[in-house]
Amino acid sequence: MVGTDAVLLGALTQGSDNCTEILEVGTGTGVVSLMLAQRYSSARITAVEIDSEAFNLAQKNFTQSQFSPQLRVLNKDVRSYRTDKKYDLVVCNPPYFEVNSSEKHPVARQQISLNYNELIISAGHLVREGGILAVIIPYITSQEFISLAAEQGFWLKRHVRIRGRDELPYRRSLLEFCFLQEVQLELQEDFTIEAAPRRFSEQYLELTNDFHVFPTI
Repeated sequence: MVGTDAVLLGALTQGSDNCTEILEVGTGTGVVSLMLAQRYSSARITAVEIDSEAFNLAQKNFTQSQFSPQLRVLNKDVRSYRTDKKYDLVVCNPPYFEVNSSEKHPVARQQISLNYNELIISAGHLVREGGILAVIIPYITSQEFISLAAEQGFWLKRHVRIRGRDELPYRRSLLEFCFLQEVQLELQEDFTIEAAPRRFSEQYLELTNDFHVFPTI
């Protein structure tokens, strides 16, 4: 099943026009990388996934996709991933739930395998100067993430505040940072997923229109 967070990350993230090298951290089934391959047809996309089962599924999805020439997935922990390559865009939908031993998929849903600071430090080794780090996280933790990112040389350039409906509080933040390059103007946007219960907003439908015939994951 494809989660809304992954769809929003894949569709909302704004890489540069000359974005040729993309890294996704914790790809899961691979949906974000597949969406980015569709959006950036000249980009080469590397996905890393620590969980062997998820890695195998992502590899299968990549192989069966029309975008397979652009994609590769590695069964690696990003904290120990080293390469001479520098990426134009690094994206991640990081784990963020509190530890709960009853969770069915604890690695994917909790801060066990990768916390915010580890993600930011790892991204700092992998993104090129002037490159972008993009994440989607709970809104209530956005200021914590922004502060941690600033300590590692990431400047906030765009903050999309996401809520389920207009009358509801913000639930998610999509944050985009520029690495080692001061941002003169920070963009702040609002995004609403539903116009009414179980009815997507026009904003969401317009954003995801190009992916409505996206291959099933």
